[in-house]
Amino acid sequence: MFFLRFKNKPALQKGFSLVEILIVIGILSVLSTVVVTALNIARLKAQTVQAEIVINQLNIAIESLAADTGFWPGREAAAGGPEPQEVGKVSCGASASNNEVQDLGDPQAGLTADSGDYTGWDGPYIREVPLDPWGNKYFFDTDYELDGYEEGERAVVIGSYGQNGVGNNLYDEDDIIRVIFEGVCAP
Repeated sequence: MFFLRFKNKPALQKGFSLVEILIVIGILSVLSTVVVTALNIARLKAQTVQAEIVINQLNIAIESLAADTGFWPGREAAAGGPEPQEVGKVSCGASASNNEVQDLGDPQAGLTADSGDYTGWDGPYIREVPLDPWGNKYFFDTDYELDGYEEGERAVVIGSYGQNGVGNNLYDEDDIIRVIFEGVCAP
């Protein structure tokens, strides 16, 4: 028998070259960046929708309180007496000192319990007021100034300070609000 041997025959290559591996890693990196970015955008949209749903529930509770008592929520105990404000008035300036309600779950706000300051109270109007998706309390404000308003015009709003949590008269574009009344400042 006769066997042929080829001395210069290259050995069979097994595996991938370094360049091929780097190309695959680069492609996977780009794809993972796209997926993570899309997931973050979807998460933020879901959190915004969740906040809007709770704000709508709070709106129903506040409208029910207003229908029964003629007042909007009063400020929380930490801010002093509740001083509920009459429905249909925008209170601002000196007449609205400390008018923002930073804790709608406080009994003095009148939504979850009766503090004794609301004649005709027939609640609770909401079982509890949760935190917004970013861990902040929802607020109620009777002198919220919106872009495009004339001097003295304000809105009564319910809202969340949004993802950045900046608030209490430091409102910005990431706030999520629902306007429930618009008007001119009452003296």
